[in-house]
Amino acid sequence: MFIQEDIDLLLPYRFTPDQKSFLQSDFSSEEIKAAFFALPRNKTSGPDGYSAEFFTGTWAIVGPEVVDAVKEFFTSGRLLKQWNSTTLVLIPKIPNASSTADFRPISCLNTLYKVISKLLASRLQQILLQVISPSQSAFMPGRLLSENVLLATEIVHGYNWRNIEPRGMLKVDLRKAFDSVRWDFVLATLKAIGIPNSFVNWINQCLSSATFIVSVNGNSGGFFESKKGLRQGDPLSPYLFVLAMEVFSKLLQSRFDAGYIHYHPKTEELNISHLMFADDVMVFFDRGTSSLHGISEALDDFASWSGLQMNKDKTQLFHAGVTHSESIAFADFGFTVGSLPIRYLGLPLMHRKLRIVEYEPLMDKLRKRFNSWAAKTLSFAGRTQ
Repeated sequence: MFIQEDIDLLLPYRFTPDQKSFLQSDFSSEEIKAAFFALPRNKTSGPDGYSAEFFTGTWAIVGPEVVDAVKEFFTSGRLLKQWNSTTLVLIPKIPNASSTADFRPISCLNTLYKVISKLLASRLQQILLQVISPSQSAFMPGRLLSENVLLATEIVHGYNWRNIEPRGMLKVDLRKAFDSVRWDFVLATLKAIGIPNSFVNWINQCLSSATFIVSVNGNSGGFFESKKGLRQGDPLSPYLFVLAMEVFSKLLQSRFDAGYIHYHPKTEELNISHLMFADDVMVFFDRGTSSLHGISEALDDFASWSGLQMNKDKTQLFHAGVTHSESIAFADFGFTVGSLPIRYLGLPLMHRKLRIVEYEPLMDKLRKRFNSWAAKTLSFAGRTQ
């Protein structure tokens, strides 16, 4: 269980009075209309059946009443459960999925709720960049997935060498990450950085008033409530999740600063202890089992606070330059020992330059793509896009 003061200490940034005023200022009719018209098209509607196209196509008729209804939520601070009902559609993660663990739940939200969530997310996004540390690159404007891949590639370069300074890397897998986050923890992180109470209450309403109905092969049952988790498909979820992970980022960094975990070779001067992209976490450390113990303790502490548990079966340990006895000591932690190359954020993570033969899978994909163009009537400009 977390203590608010612990999170306050880990997240030192505090919003200024101007930022607080911006967050809780009234939403104009123009902002609300723009949010409706900015919603993606051809998306599955929520349980009420009204798509974004319905609202934009009939705006001259329904627009004024819809704007007033959205403003009423921000004035009263109460969200109708009918607005926040959600259809859960199960998407298989693997071919021939046979158990619930093999499916990813995607939330189909009502359009009215999506607009409210989008309005809140747009304001939160504009100021979160000042809170989230550079080690996190997901969902932050100006930060790229490729930065994580390039940094990780530089750090693991030479892991196949025999005579190399001892080092290690833990690739952490979090179990059901978005579905496991505790709401009280999310709200505590918002309070820690000085988010105004009215804004925190709006987000609390978005989380706590949600109801769900599961759709299986087009059939659905009754509605039920939830007590935790962030819905995938909710505009707010990415930013709330990144903020929750920032607590772990700061917790991990504090253990490095205190000397409980020691830096990976050639990373201390750059202050690179870990990289995060949403729930994809890589921690770099020296060869010491004491460092691995410190990382494990940080993961356990964060799990007890946030509800985000490490999936030990899918978490992988990589090391180089260690002795046989050190390898045995590492094995006592129960992590699967991985070997490079692996796929990291959809791209190959290599400890050396690629050989010509290893480019073949990529070349095959390119050939198939080029061949598919022969059957399409495209201009030269269209083929380059």
